[in-house]
Amino acid sequence: MKKLRVVVPCVLGLVLCACVTAYQPSGFTGGYSDRKASEDVWTIHYGGNGYTTAETVQTFWLYHAAELTLSNGYDGFEILGPMGMAPGRATTELPVDIGLVGKPQITLNIKLLKKPFVARPPRIFDAAVLKAKLEPLVKGELCEGNVCPHVHTYLMPDLAG
Repeated sequence: MKKLRVVVPCVLGLVLCACVTAYQPSGFTGGYSDRKASEDVWTIHYGGNGYTTAETVQTFWLYHAAELTLSNGYDGFEILGPMGMAPGRATTELPVDIGLVGKPQITLNIKLLKKPFVARPPRIFDAAVLKAKLEPLVKGELCEGNVCPHVHTYLMPDLAG
């Protein structure tokens, strides 16, 4: 009986560690956190575990930014900070840091915006439009727990809308 008290938590811990980070507040397996830096600027962090793809972290970060914007009574947001071009593609990507232990994460600031503003992806987004585009990826069918690979049209200025 004493062995079960040791074995069961260990097995449960291994099972939890072998899961992709879900879209969730920050916890044992990762997730999002945010903090208000000023009246209309927020710092958002999304961290995955070793089973989470960089694409999943990017998608979940953007989705949380849209949710946070709308929940605070704003209409859009601007990403403050560096962004990079996807290798071999005509899309922009958020700077996902993989780190030394292979856990992808993003930490960037956003400035909340009220209408009128002009949405200019990949830097300035209409939060309601972005949330609607990402919702099927975040809450729909996943690929082994990660968002399924997709074309990031919401990050392409000419195709967004």
